[in-house]
Formats: sequence, C-alpha cells, structure tokens
Amino acid sequence: MGAGGTIQTMSTPQNAPHIHDMQIELVPIDSVRPFPGNPRIGHRPTLDESLGEHGMFKSIAVQRSTNRIIAGNNTWYALKDAGATHVAVHYLDVDDERALRMNLIDNRTTDKATYDTRALLEFTADLDTLDGTGYDPGD
Repeated sequence: MGAGGTIQTMSTPQNAPHIHDMQIELVPIDSVRPFPGNPRIGHRPTLDESLGEHGMFKSIAVQRSTNRIIAGNNTWYALKDAGATHVAVHYLDVDDERALRMNLIDNRTTDKATYDTRALLEFTADLDTLDGTGYDPGD
C-alpha cells in the first residue's frame, strides 16, 4: 500500500508477454478431454513414477470453450488409468487456433530443451537416491 492507504500498481512493460488468469480448479476427470490428434506420446513409466511419488503437483491447461486439454494430456491419461476421479485444471479463454498453437509449443519446448550436465550432477548430488526424479545414475 502506498501513502494514504492507496494501492500501488506496477505497470507492465509494453513488450511483456500476456499472463493468462490461472486459477486452479479441481474438476471431475471426465469433464475435460484430451486434445484431438495431440501427437505427443508421454513416457508413461516416468509419469507414473512422478504421480506415484509426488501426486499431481501442477495443473493441466484446458480450453474453456471446448474442455480440451491444451497442456497435460499425458498426465490426464496417467491419472485416469490410475483411477483418479478429479484433476486440477486451469482454464484458458482462447480460440481453437490459439489452443492448437499452445498445444504444439508446449510439446516442442521440451523437445528443444537441453541440460547443463555438470549443473545436473551438482543439483542431484545431495540426494541419497534418485527415486521419484525420473533420473537414474546412468543419466
């Protein structure tokens, strides 16, 4: 709060990316559905390990007008197969083309990412075991 009890707001730079409203809701798992034709095939053993060890710790992105999953399709499949009845989602008010583009970029950004292997080794050095991380000593 500023002087005199007024609320100060921060201005957003003109070139800043748009930040979508991401209020998380817990909804019945069957109220949302996978994105049609999503080409990404998740690595189920890693997804299952993560969900088993940590539970669902990030929401999936869903197009509000269609209830299609933009990001998190494979997590949805893993949860459904494990018997989950609800899923954490954040809805996005985007049109069909934007939803498709978001689905594609969500898939592609992980393809193009790399690791600083030295930093990864240091980052995991204090762990007694790599269980629940998706990594094994060979990585």
